[in-house]
Amino acid sequence: NIYKELKNEGFDCEENGDLQHWAKQGVLMINTAFTVEKGSAGSHTEIWFEFSRILVEYISKKLGNSVHWLLFGKQAQEIMNGIFIGQFHLTSHPSPFSAHRGRRDIPAFLGSGVFRKVTNIKW
Repeated sequence: NIYKELKNEGFDCEENGDLQHWAKQGVLMINTAFTVEKGSAGSHTEIWFEFSRILVEYISKKLGNSVHWLLFGKQAQEIMNGIFIGQFHLTSHPSPFSAHRGRRDIPAFLGSGVFRKVTNIKW
C-alpha cells in the first residue's frame, strides 16, 4: 500500500523493497515494536514501547522542527503524545486492514497525499 500511495501521488518508484535511497536522504522508518511473535501481531509492543518513545524524543530534541513525522496508525500516533517538535502528518496504518479506513480527525492512508506533504525528499 505504501507503493500504491506513492504511485497515486505521482512518484515513480520501483517496488523492489530497497529503500536505501530514502536512508541516504535522512529518512528513518521505525515501528513501535521491532520484534513480534510469529502469528501474533502486536505481541511485543509493550517490550519496545519505551525504547521507541525515547528514540523519538531524542530525535525530536536533536533535529527540532526540521523533522517530518509520518505517523501511520494509532500506535505510532500514541508514541508521540507529549512530543510537539516537528511537523506531523497522520493517517491510518497502511496495512490491508486499515489503509482504507480513516477516522473523523485522521484520514485513511490511501488517498491521503501524505508523501506529497513532505518536501525535498526524492521517493
